[in-house]
Amino acid sequence: MSTVPGFVGRKEQLSALEALLGRVRAGTGTTSPGKCLLMRGRRRVGKSRLAEVFVGSTGAPTLYFTASRQGKKELALFAEEAAASNLPGADLFVGVTLATWDAALGLLAQALPSNEPAVVVIDEFPYLVEHGTEVEATFQKQWDRLLSRKPVLLILIGSDLAMMEALNSHDRAFFQRGTEMVVPPLSP
Repeated sequence: MSTVPGFVGRKEQLSALEALLGRVRAGTGTTSPGKCLLMRGRRRVGKSRLAEVFVGSTGAPTLYFTASRQGKKELALFAEEAAASNLPGADLFVGVTLATWDAALGLLAQALPSNEPAVVVIDEFPYLVEHGTEVEATFQKQWDRLLSRKPVLLILIGSDLAMMEALNSHDRAFFQRGTEMVVPPLSP
């Protein structure tokens, strides 16, 4: 990976992301090539920028969505981002009205490539699940049934440290489905 001007101090995290995408690439053609990463860190520590630099360096088809606490409108915003993405099936989202996250993730699975890795980033994931765990359970169901069977690196990012840590705990729907990454503050 070449260096990005103005982006310093995250070689370890970039290497970990590249290694995870390498595992997706190596698993292409298997029954479950998909990998999920649960990225957390304090607010304003650079998680989003890290993800942006990473996806910009991969050359892989990418969907980058940032939740924004807009309730039901999130589905429409997700569809807009997906339609504007460079995923092979992005056109499936054009003019679509999504009623549920089940429908959104099912359509996402159709839009992903089958023969090359893709990256899907859901930034501020806690905003989607702050009003209940049904979105979390839906992501778990669609990950198990569809998304993990595609060559995709799904990155869920959040600043709500307690929620992101709990996401991978034993009593939660997404238990053991994602690798955890903690993005620490930069050291001077």
